[in-house]
Amino acid sequence: MEEQMTVLEMQRFLNQQYAEGKTELEAYRNLMMILGLTYPKKDK
Repeated sequence: MEEQMTVLEMQRFLNQQYAEGKTELEAYRNLMMILGLTYPKKDK
């Protein structure tokens, strides 16, 4: 069974990242990693 984060849990995670002094981009990247999401890469 796949566990999913609720919106509230995501907000708590972002709040924690903020408290740890992470940048907004770092926090989003960490959240995406937890959720198993990837941003598509452009081919050069």
